[in-house]
Amino acid sequence: MNFMNTFYVIIITFIIINNYGCADVSHRNWSSQQAVTKNIPFQARPIQDQLKQRMLILPWEVQSELVTVDLKYEATNYFNKQISLTENYVLVTPEEIGIEFKNFLKTDLLKDKSQNITNLNFNRSFLDWDKLLSYISQKGVAIVVQGFLENPKEIESIDPVGIVRTLRWEKEVSINIKIYDPRRKKEIWSRSVKNKTSDKELKWLIREGERTHLPPQPEVLSDLVKLDIDQLIIPMQETLSQFKWNGRLALVKGDRIYLNVGRMSGLQVGDLLRVFDEKGEEIFDPESGDSIGKAPGNMKGTLEVISYFGQDGAIAVVHSGAGFQENDLVELYQ
Repeated sequence: MNFMNTFYVIIITFIIINNYGCADVSHRNWSSQQAVTKNIPFQARPIQDQLKQRMLILPWEVQSELVTVDLKYEATNYFNKQISLTENYVLVTPEEIGIEFKNFLKTDLLKDKSQNITNLNFNRSFLDWDKLLSYISQKGVAIVVQGFLENPKEIESIDPVGIVRTLRWEKEVSINIKIYDPRRKKEIWSRSVKNKTSDKELKWLIREGERTHLPPQPEVLSDLVKLDIDQLIIPMQETLSQFKWNGRLALVKGDRIYLNVGRMSGLQVGDLLRVFDEKGEEIFDPESGDSIGKAPGNMKGTLEVISYFGQDGAIAVVHSGAGFQENDLVELYQ
């Protein structure tokens, strides 16, 4: 009897130990399945193209008396809107950086008080272009863009005779976009495009002296201008993507250095920036003689962004180096 009792105790003890062990294993497996691993990026900035270049869009220039003021404004506004949608640039206006075009007239036109360059009658041939681009570069603008509305064409024809005559019309609009590098004072890209549309209309029993022309159709020219712009935006973007981002030192005051680029331009607190002397050397292709670009000057050291100020400025402190001066160039340290 005592043997049987001992046997039952051993069996029960074994069952309890076995169930406890299984429960423990099950618990551990369940816990491991619920574990979550987070991938925390090492860099605060995943890609460099978050940095935005400052772009100045000059007033569009009209190269034909057939272009109305309304058409010019439509072209300007639509182009600015399409550029803004890319979110790759900080757009500035001439007024925001203190440009008064009358201050940049060519020397032989300064005495002619009748010459007054405005957004309506903008004509770069009246301006001291190098002087204007130098001023724009000093204001921290990296890209200058200008559009040209070239000669629009409106052609109409009608069958000379017949009870039923066909009135045909064709409209064509051409635009040109130019990009300038103000630091190098040079045009770096120019592209023209034109689009046209046509239609016809039947005219019955036209009496002698009856009007056979179609009424004005401003919306047709407007649509053609927008189509032209849409076709230029992508190749323009491809060219501008080759521009290396940079900013400038606006003020050196004690241990604080003020930059002309900040939050809007994509800088983040903690970013490290390399500082270069502004006096870089122009590099030319030995075969073609064309300018390849302006090499950066001597590297002076590095800065660390610690804060922002104003609409698009940043405050930095010295991380390494010395001898920093106003107008020195900065670029993201990589």
